Parts: sequence; structure tokens; C-alpha cells
Amino acid sequence: MRAGPLLAIKNVSKIFFSPAGEVPALNDINLNIYTGEFISIVGPSGCGKSTLLNIIAGLIAPSKGQVFINGLEVTGPSVAVGYMPQGDHLFNWRTIWRNVLLGLEVQNKVNEETKAFAYKLLQTYGLADF
Repeated sequence: MRAGPLLAIKNVSKIFFSPAGEVPALNDINLNIYTGEFISIVGPSGCGKSTLLNIIAGLIAPSKGQVFINGLEVTGPSVAVGYMPQGDHLFNWRTIWRNVLLGLEVQNKVNEETKAFAYKLLQTYGLADF
């Protein structure tokens, strides 16, 4: 028997509001993704791909519906979801090194081992001097 979905999107809708009125971005989206599956979300600019990913990541709330990861409802940002937005979103007042360490800092996991590993990766990709 198949285990439950890793990601379950149930009846998710998102409406944004503008001075001109309501702007529907998503309408009643349903999707189950199981461990080991690979999917792509494709569509033209403005169709709601980024909105859906932001909802899955817990960065914005749906207007209607629910998202579950491993059976737990997504109610805000979580360490269970890694998400790289389409823009680079680096903090320009931090060095590349400090930007790389930011996720570890937020999780209180900066130590000599993680710093050494991060620095090795920066060296590997020619970014250690930035």
C-alpha cells in the first residue's frame, strides 16, 4: 500500500487585492506529490507558479484551502521546505560568505564544521574571495 503524500495541496485558492479590485491568482488547486516523484510546474508569466510555490513554502497564506507536508499543515515558513526564489535576494550588506551562512545562523547551526564545509564549497565554485 502506498504511503500518504509528501506534499498535499487541497482546494488552494489565492486572491490578491488591488485598487482595481480582486485579482485571482490561483483557483481551487489540488495536487498530491509522493516521495520519489519529480514534477514541474510550468506556465506563462503571471499564471500563479510563484504564488503556488510561496504558499507551499509558507511565505504567504492561501485565501482558501490547505497545504500539508508529511501530513502537517503548512501555517508559516518551515525548515521542511527549501525554496530558491527567482530573484537572487542576497543581502548586499553581507559578504557571499555571510549570505551562505544565513540559513545556518537562523537554525542556530553555525559551528566550525559547518563553516569549513561552506567555505570549501565557496572555494570549489570560485566564490571564496567575494
